[in-house]
Amino acid sequence: MIPCVSLTESSVLGNMKERVKEMRVFGCRLNFWNNVTLNFGSNKGTGSSPAQNSTRSTSPNVPNGHLPLPQQQSQVHPQQQPQQQQLQHHSGTVPVLQAHQQQQQPQPTQHPPQQHSQSHSPSLQHPAASQQQVHLQQQQAALQAALQQQQQQPPLLQQQTSQQSSHHLNSSSSSLGNITPTFVAQPQSPTVNSFKTASLNGVGLHVNGGGDLNMPGGPTVTPGTPNTKAKDVSPRVKIVVALYPFKAIESGDLSLEKNAEYEVIDDSQEHWWKVKDQHGTIGYIPSNYVKEKELLGLQKYDWYVGDMSRQRAESLLKQNDKEGCFVVRKSSTKGLYTLSLHTKVPQSHVKHYHIKQNARSEFYLSEKHCCETIPDLINYHRHNSGGLACRLKTSPCDRPVPPTAGLSHDKWEIHPSELMILEELGSGQFGVVRRAKWRGSIDTAVKMMKVGTMSEDDFIEEAKVMTKLQHPNLVQLYGVCSKHRPIYIITEYMKHGSLLNYLRRHEQSLIGNMGLLLDMCIQVCKGMSYLERHNYIHRDLAARNCLVGSENTVKVADFGLARYVLDDQYTSSGGTKFPIKWAPPEVLNYTRFSSKSDVWAYGVLMWEVFTCGKMPYGRLKNTEVVERVQRGIILEKPKACAKEIYDVMKKCWSHSPEDRPGFRILKDQLAAVAQGLTD
Repeated sequence: MIPCVSLTESSVLGNMKERVKEMRVFGCRLNFWNNVTLNFGSNKGTGSSPAQNSTRSTSPNVPNGHLPLPQQQSQVHPQQQPQQQQLQHHSGTVPVLQAHQQQQQPQPTQHPPQQHSQSHSPSLQHPAASQQQVHLQQQQAALQAALQQQQQQPPLLQQQTSQQSSHHLNSSSSSLGNITPTFVAQPQSPTVNSFKTASLNGVGLHVNGGGDLNMPGGPTVTPGTPNTKAKDVSPRVKIVVALYPFKAIESGDLSLEKNAEYEVIDDSQEHWWKVKDQHGTIGYIPSNYVKEKELLGLQKYDWYVGDMSRQRAESLLKQNDKEGCFVVRKSSTKGLYTLSLHTKVPQSHVKHYHIKQNARSEFYLSEKHCCETIPDLINYHRHNSGGLACRLKTSPCDRPVPPTAGLSHDKWEIHPSELMILEELGSGQFGVVRRAKWRGSIDTAVKMMKVGTMSEDDFIEEAKVMTKLQHPNLVQLYGVCSKHRPIYIITEYMKHGSLLNYLRRHEQSLIGNMGLLLDMCIQVCKGMSYLERHNYIHRDLAARNCLVGSENTVKVADFGLARYVLDDQYTSSGGTKFPIKWAPPEVLNYTRFSSKSDVWAYGVLMWEVFTCGKMPYGRLKNTEVVERVQRGIILEKPKACAKEIYDVMKKCWSHSPEDRPGFRILKDQLAAVAQGLTD
């Protein structure tokens, strides 16, 4: 059966003087209520209104004008169904609504509903419903007359100005007086689109719940209805796990215990987060020392080394020189992992095994021994060689922890009294470099600038920005001592010194290891790609300004420093200092620095690496070098360099900056070359 609409008597509905021009109930136009109002208004006082003939009246004791539900919900006679179906399919009418749920609108008095008969025959209807049946038939006749009248009238305007709509809604709301017509529940017809509950409050029709609506956008719950689910606006608790230990020295910082969990309070800053430990203590920690628990993966295991290259893994395992020493790293093939294992059978060397997956997504090194996870696979081969050269026994110990962005949260100015100055590491055009310990615990390198060698005030401002730059292949700037002279620049300590000196000291062991030399170039390229992405220009990229640390890690140093250096070794052109043998034509002619001028210098650095520290252009004078560069003469191919690598160098030396690849592209090209060397 199709539900019918129970209307109030004409004395109430007659007050609806303003026409509800355009109302939406989940995408459908509510425009027939105007005609119902007109119909009742025209019949007012004639006694022809169905509401006047009804035995029901509005009780003055009913709060907010709500009408009480009838004690008995009546059945609709089968003869009324065609009229109701016509109501449903008429253009611009409200979709017929499903049964009204009594708990949705509070009623002053409600009687328990009677059981409905399942038959549609009038002879099976309850006798008490006869009077109600007459009342419903009169209502149906009035609605049908209203529809016929609407068909004869021109359609309502679809667009109204905002002022008209606002005035119309306000006047309609006041005229209705918060009276809520109640939809009487009836058995649902299978052809009727239904809502769970509907109520007209003022002029807004709020529908609660959802039904199978054939409307654009589907069922939508109107905000503010009682059954509307409130969105969960509570913030997600972020839990991180410490990958490395950290000792808090400055007040406000918090010490970290490896593998312990911490709740993040504030991660708005990139490099230092405020967290709370299990005891409720709150403080700042370096963000690169922790990993979100949900994303931890293999990083919690000591044997996992992430993006470490094949060459660096071999060097690390050979330095430990232990049978069965191993690491797991990301493979050069994207998405795969590789096990690198040191064995002394038949002689000391490192073997590499791809960790594969079968059709059941199980991991294996040998198809006979499969495990569900990589940690399970590692654990299995700790006890069984299972086709490997030997069992997995240990992983490299005492691996260095990464540097922090500054020595503490929001600290970049360092007092000289906090530094314990130790041995000299080297000297150069900038001044003397010495090793030092900050607060007696953290190794640092202190560059003591010569007086008059740099524009000090400009550099101090720049240092504030440079401390925020952080990448595994950039030497970390910790801070400066600017309150005293000479100025101290405090950086991360790299135990093997400059790349240039490292190449010259180890030429005999490096000259034949093309893979390791290429890996050094790739590491520098990664650091420069980071600077390029942050729109930072180095201006003095060369092997002498890169440093080598433990595990053959190469990092770019002194980025941006050349702008503030005043030294005779740099030939001046228009008041700007730059190194001639690493400079492209646009710098030599117009002193135009850019990331593409850094790319040219990077090609010269690659040449330095594959010659193990030779001087570019030999003993040629600067003027001769300028002439050769302007004529398009480039450096010759090093003997220990593959053609594919030299081709990349030549791309870096394209005469026009626009023809040179960026560092991100260079990194991908060199990685492809490295993959070809290991295949």
